[in-house]
Amino acid sequence: MGKDIRTVGKRPLVFIAFLLLTVALAYYAFSTIGYYWTILIPNVLLLYVTTVLLVVYVESGFKYDKPPVFDKLPAVTVIIPSYNCKRLIGKTIESIKASDYPNKIEIIVVDDGSTDGTRDYLRKIKGIKLLLKEKNEGKAEALNYGVKIAKNEYIFCIDSDSFISENALRDMTSKMVADDKVGAVTCFVKVANNKSLLGKVQEIEYFVGFGFSAITNYLLDAVFVTPGPMTLFRKSALLEVGLFDVHNITEDLEMAWRLRKHGYKISYAYEAVVYTIVPDTYNGLWRQRTRWYRGKLFNIGKHNDMFLNPKYSYFGMFVMPFSLASELAALGTIYFLAYMVFYTVFWNMMLINAYISANSLTLANLITGMFGSMAGIFMFLIIVIPWIYAIIVSHKLGNKKLAITDVPAMAFFLFIYSVFLSAVYVYSLYKEIYGSDYQW
Repeated sequence: MGKDIRTVGKRPLVFIAFLLLTVALAYYAFSTIGYYWTILIPNVLLLYVTTVLLVVYVESGFKYDKPPVFDKLPAVTVIIPSYNCKRLIGKTIESIKASDYPNKIEIIVVDDGSTDGTRDYLRKIKGIKLLLKEKNEGKAEALNYGVKIAKNEYIFCIDSDSFISENALRDMTSKMVADDKVGAVTCFVKVANNKSLLGKVQEIEYFVGFGFSAITNYLLDAVFVTPGPMTLFRKSALLEVGLFDVHNITEDLEMAWRLRKHGYKISYAYEAVVYTIVPDTYNGLWRQRTRWYRGKLFNIGKHNDMFLNPKYSYFGMFVMPFSLASELAALGTIYFLAYMVFYTVFWNMMLINAYISANSLTLANLITGMFGSMAGIFMFLIIVIPWIYAIIVSHKLGNKKLAITDVPAMAFFLFIYSVFLSAVYVYSLYKEIYGSDYQW
């Protein structure tokens, strides 16, 4: 892969034109109809999406088709791409060996040119097939290398910093064996390092994304990503669609879309769990999410023929187009904050100064001056109410009870973390439009 994936070329004039156009539109909207109504529109789109998913979940009767029980299951292959992961990969392999899977498990570790002693460590582990690549070419290339030599039709791709539940392989394989049209099976991804505030906030995000959102998208037959921490694939399907795209920074997202193009379904086993390590610094999180969001934008462009295409049902008509509501809401949020800082705050300072000069500064006048900002806050509170319900549902699906100690993390997630992600969305959008080099 290229870890050095590059775009076709820089587009500075397009970027400048986009920036000036969006800023001008935002300023015009804020000045004419007010920023309250301007940022309400994209957020209403997000509210609509969340509400639709809530309706889908309620209409399902809160029921879920559990994996069927088979007396016999076929042998499977597990592929673990490895790069400088000496500290964690041993635990990953141990969790696989501890599985209750009722047949043979072929474990292939593809070391992608590690330089930290991982190779020597892996040579000492029994029960694995170790493939050594001299040059670091990236995760997609390592996965493709493993798929080609895998003995079995059912292949699990698992990250080297992820640890699986005992039942994961059995439940996911059962879902695939039950339906020949299924090309991939996803699972419930949970956060392993959830002790810090940042870890707890990401844990809430993962609960919502791989709990409530995942199960409702599954009910709509619109699962849109085959998560890197762990996904089960049908080998024949991977070979048919051309294996993982080595020139894609989000190969797990792109593979899901390509499988759909070829008529395969993507199933979901929520009781199968994989625990993954998430970024523990804001800088690391910023880099990760920039890659994710740019990857989504890139793949929407690559697979634009699926966009609003009824052939792909809810995925093409609902999931793809409304996923862009996140970018619209992010633009509105960031421009709104900039507007508040550079205009509203300045205006209120002038207003307060006028009241002071006239000796008429009162609490009522001060609240009146800040009313526009308060309206925006009230609007935001209304928007997050469905998200609170989604958080509760997701924790129930993940068999975790919410406690009073979780309230600070929930508040941070809803009111601060969302702004952080909005900034990453806008940054990613700008970089994608400009044509910046992709970074892993």
